[in-house]
Amino acid sequence: MQVLDDSVKKRIRFIINPISGVGQKRKIEGQIAKHLDQQKFDYDIVYTEGPKHAFQLSEEASKEGVDIVVAVGGDGSAHEVGTSLIGTKTALAIIPAGSGNGLARCLGIPLNHIKAIKRLNHYQERIIDTIQINDKNFISTAGFGFEAFIAWKFATFGPRGLFSYILVIFQEYFRYKPKHYKIEINGEVIETDAFFVNCANSNQWGNNAIIAPEALVDDGMLDFVIVKRFPFFTVFIMTLMLFNGQVDKSIYTQIIKSTEVKVTQQTVLAHIDGEPVRIGREVVMKVNPKSLRVVC
Repeated sequence: MQVLDDSVKKRIRFIINPISGVGQKRKIEGQIAKHLDQQKFDYDIVYTEGPKHAFQLSEEASKEGVDIVVAVGGDGSAHEVGTSLIGTKTALAIIPAGSGNGLARCLGIPLNHIKAIKRLNHYQERIIDTIQINDKNFISTAGFGFEAFIAWKFATFGPRGLFSYILVIFQEYFRYKPKHYKIEINGEVIETDAFFVNCANSNQWGNNAIIAPEALVDDGMLDFVIVKRFPFFTVFIMTLMLFNGQVDKSIYTQIIKSTEVKVTQQTVLAHIDGEPVRIGREVVMKVNPKSLRVVC
């Protein structure tokens, strides 16, 4: 863990997604001006104008020598900013302003905006792993099957937030049929029908829904999660186990640690850090150890 050298002023850029999550972001400008220690930081603020714009803005900031880029938004914003900084000297920071805020929760970043800004003043840098997935990268989780299907449905559902997410899940649960997967991991081949499979670098999807309780973002390993179809009468129990960090104890769940996994799936759908993508039928995921600096 690296602590800020107070003798050297750092450059920090805030990238704000004005439409992420469930609230307005403009007031954050005033909070930054009031609570960021300007004896330690020179800062500026930019707003995104559409998908992938945060990636571009963050990449430009890194090339300019900015020390810290702050993603003000949800997991999608953190994904765009963070993946643009992989392998650079620029650190990712987060002010959580999304509906799930999975990465921020995993890193222990306060959900309160003012507290998150004040945390920056005590700058502590941690170097974490990222995961390469075919020709892309992710920071938290990637998933296939039902969770990917839900990510696609949720993207066009309308209102954001945990309640909307749960509503979409219950609407689609009975319609969705488990898919067949060929999984090559640790020198073994597993062929199975699963409700969904997940590759986790961090421990959760968001809202403290902990899909991989033993996952650590800096252990050089990925946690590959296989969840079989579970009867509807067990949904309440599975949900409790998920939010209590005990889903790995379910008879319907298997978790395998590895540095690389290859998945052959029936569809081409996936989600990467919660964002729906078309990834292909053959997917290779491998750890990029200690590849991203984060402020946490």
